[in-house]
Amino acid sequence: MQPLQIMFFCLPFFMFMGIAIQGISFYSFGLALPAIYILSTRKKPLPPFFLYLGLTLVFLHALFPIFNFINLLFPDKTVDPSIYQAPILWSKFLLSAFPSSFFIGGLTLILFYFISQKLFGSNTSAPAESKDFNVPLRAFLLGLCPASILFFGIVFYQHATGIDLRSIFRSSISYLSVNDMFSPAGGFRIYGFFGHPLTVAGVSLAYFTFVWTLLLAYFSQKKPALFSYLPFHNNKIYVTLILGSTAFVHLLMIVLSGGRTALAVAGILLFLIPLASYMNKGWARFAKMSVVLIVMAIGVSLFAQKFNLFKRIESVTTAITQSQTLEANNNRIYFWKTYAQMIEDKPWTGEGNYWLRNGVRDEYYNRLGYSTLKEKFAAHNMYLEVLGCLGIIGTVLLVWSMVKLYWIVRREIAVGNEEKSILIAPGIALLVAFFANAVHGLTQNVFFDSSVCYIYLEILIVMVWSRVVLRNSRAEL
Repeated sequence: MQPLQIMFFCLPFFMFMGIAIQGISFYSFGLALPAIYILSTRKKPLPPFFLYLGLTLVFLHALFPIFNFINLLFPDKTVDPSIYQAPILWSKFLLSAFPSSFFIGGLTLILFYFISQKLFGSNTSAPAESKDFNVPLRAFLLGLCPASILFFGIVFYQHATGIDLRSIFRSSISYLSVNDMFSPAGGFRIYGFFGHPLTVAGVSLAYFTFVWTLLLAYFSQKKPALFSYLPFHNNKIYVTLILGSTAFVHLLMIVLSGGRTALAVAGILLFLIPLASYMNKGWARFAKMSVVLIVMAIGVSLFAQKFNLFKRIESVTTAITQSQTLEANNNRIYFWKTYAQMIEDKPWTGEGNYWLRNGVRDEYYNRLGYSTLKEKFAAHNMYLEVLGCLGIIGTVLLVWSMVKLYWIVRREIAVGNEEKSILIAPGIALLVAFFANAVHGLTQNVFFDSSVCYIYLEILIVMVWSRVVLRNSRAEL
């Protein structure tokens, strides 16, 4: 295998590990090593979208510290003023609600862009021809299949035994608590090497929707050459085995995580994605996928039935319709009411994530009569959390930055004739994957989860390097 193939083949194996290994592998196998290799062999500067992409990621991360400072100048007058008069812990004041991967990854992209400009900025020679410009994405998808199956085997062992995988490298192995059991079905909700089962749900939801969209896009088109980024793209059986098995094991991991919202989103998209892919292709072609859909649906339904996920979903629905609350021990309704009051009191600039953690949130819980709650948590709703931290002004800036990020990537992917662009389908798949966890964000602060964000950054950076190598094969670039 070529060095670039090895890097992107190995990357997904490490991204299933804990946050520290995720970070190290992302910055090394996803950023530094590919940059060094491509610059040393290509000897041309990186394209400007590296700079724009890096600046946008840094700005997204910096939004929260900026609004912490704004709230220092314009504090919430309905809370105890001593909160804002206490000595500021600058190490936490400057922390963002978004993971540090945005900031460090963005700076790394900017750094390599300027290094490439310094080394090769005057190189105007025509780029070398490259017949294999899809190496990064192809190698990544090829590695994602065995990595996903291996990780599923590991977490299934955790589900059966209750062993906390995060403790296996310690002197004594610890076990998950009885609160993590699928009672009365037996077995445990899976944590993997992450910090929470819903992190597993967010990670697997991202991978499932990305891979499932690629598979359906491949089968709904009549030109396999447009999918040369897929491993063995000329063989439908191999493509089905690789992408289909990857999607299926991630569906099963969503079930074992116990994430109800994630499972509902995955179940809906399991059918909506093929429906959208074949909408204009005729029902005859759609029928060919019906067998796969039925098998996957039956398999996931059996798992979900065994672990009482349908009953857990029903318990929430019944509690909301009959008691206007969630089921016992689910305090999300109180989190939402608390954040709604914060947003009403300070709608434009929010409360600032630093001040929320350092007294403001607790005071709101106490004021609204929820002082007896043991868990005075964040909103468990991405949209309420963002509005509570940044207000309307900050939220508009955040949405603008996300749209800007989308257009930067879209402009670079849609090269020349968009209908023939190799990376259009993966770009759409990444957008669908983002949408899936955006819906999941209704009950979870999913994009504030570092481990989940690393998965999106991983897929994005693989596509970015695919685009860079693609430039090698385009004389006009």
